Amino acid sequence: MHWDGVVPQALDPDVEGGARQATLAEVAQLRTAIEAGPVPGANIVVEGQWTEHSLATYADATWWIESMWGAMSEHSPVTAAYDRLREGPPR
Repeated sequence: MHWDGVVPQALDPDVEGGARQATLAEVAQLRTAIEAGPVPGANIVVEGQWTEHSLATYADATWWIESMWGAMSEHSPVTAAYDRLREGPPR
């Protein structure tokens, strides 16, 4: 089996839907496991909103996906996405 990345989700029966975003410690543990495993350097993809999570703290992740699930309930999700793009990268 070959893979080059993972989007970690933590199973948690105490949250709605039964899964949650991996914590910083869980992402760090995953990075350690990946580096010791058969595919060192594999990508770890974390998603969220920069207004709710500090991107710098997810240093063990390879990719950050700016998640905008809340935009789906707005008048124009496409406009919301363009507005976010115009804001530029997080500071």
